[in-house]
Amino acid sequence: MSPQYGLTQCEFFCENTSVRSKYWPCKSLIPVHHRFARVMVGALIAIFALASACSAEPSAQTANASVEGVVQNAEGVPLPGASITVRNQKGEVIASTTTDSRGTYRIALVAEGVYEIEVQRDGYANASRSGVTLRAASQQKIDFRLTPSPESALHADALGKVRFYQNSDFQAGELEDPSAGGGYSNSAARQSARMVNEYLTSTRPSDVLQKQGSKSTTAHDWAQAVEKDPAEANFKAWGSSLLAARNFIAASQVFQHAVSRYPASADLFIGLGISLYSQGRYDKALKAFSQAAQLRPDDPRPYTFLAEAARVSKHPDAQAEELLRRFAATHPQNPQARYDYGLCLWKDYEARREPSLLDRAESEFKAATALDPNFADAHFRLGLLFDQQAKPDAAIKEYQQAIHLSPDLATAHYRLAQDYLRTGRKQEAETEIEIYEGLRHRR
Repeated sequence: MSPQYGLTQCEFFCENTSVRSKYWPCKSLIPVHHRFARVMVGALIAIFALASACSAEPSAQTANASVEGVVQNAEGVPLPGASITVRNQKGEVIASTTTDSRGTYRIALVAEGVYEIEVQRDGYANASRSGVTLRAASQQKIDFRLTPSPESALHADALGKVRFYQNSDFQAGELEDPSAGGGYSNSAARQSARMVNEYLTSTRPSDVLQKQGSKSTTAHDWAQAVEKDPAEANFKAWGSSLLAARNFIAASQVFQHAVSRYPASADLFIGLGISLYSQGRYDKALKAFSQAAQLRPDDPRPYTFLAEAARVSKHPDAQAEELLRRFAATHPQNPQARYDYGLCLWKDYEARREPSLLDRAESEFKAATALDPNFADAHFRLGLLFDQQAKPDAAIKEYQQAIHLSPDLATAHYRLAQDYLRTGRKQEAETEIEIYEGLRHRR
């Protein structure tokens, strides 16, 4: 017995050891009479505890999970540069990354739990997936398809469920998504198709192919042609074939390589701009179109593409605005040039809200219609502008003229109906809505 505590030597050891012996109960120990025996038992207990801790470490490592996937647009085209954010149930960001050139992403070493995954990309509406359960040592695959971001919308009570966009971001003559209420949720895709068609018509790669005596027009054949002869025409034909196949990522890579070899080729920069625009990379497309316009200052093609890219870009571009202004100033009798500059001024107005910019845009649109009275898009834009200024009577005249020139212009029918209601012409509004609905279902 210990005279101090009234315990046996065995009980004294168990009471005072730093690791309570759940592994070696006191009753199983030989009574300790020597310091050496106590040291040995303590060492064995410490070693056993350390071994247990080490064996638990691998299981902690395997408790991590990973998540991966691909981000695409509505047409299935991969979207590089999209931001991926993973948040826990408290809303705290625990991991983030961006998609690569193929639109893929991967986030590893995520602890087991329930998360929300959010995707953001310029020009597209944010997408998220909540309630994502990641289990230990698992690998989740979660893909996203992004839709073009809707502009600020104004819901018209007079037309009930039908909606329309209040700002100027329409594409005249195009109708894709009925929920857009007369606007076009996928107008960028329509513009992409138009750009590609115009580019293919102007470049005519088949002429080059016929000179080579080949009957094939595949991208693979053009790649082989470039390998044999890296001429500008072969690069242009290769990139064009990829544009025609809607392989925009590969096309941008080909054109990027091409412009590095032929930096004075406006056609190659236009092809690069179209491939970038078609991926939703509008700011980079702006730079490519701007370069083409500088290389070929009197060619109207780059300016039309430049105006479209500036219109859908997230921020105004000073260089693009100056190039469009200069072209309109040097070609004052070109209605398309005046119209394109008007679009750029309107974009600037939306960012800065300076009334003088809207007045200047109005002047350019009016100049375009004066130079070409059959310019339906310019009449339509004037109608939108007058709506912006709360001038429904003036807007009605422009919409009527746009419809006269282009009867299938669905947005014009819708906006005309809206203004008829504002001015108390309900019967005429109902007629226009019926026409709009007919055009919508036709598509």
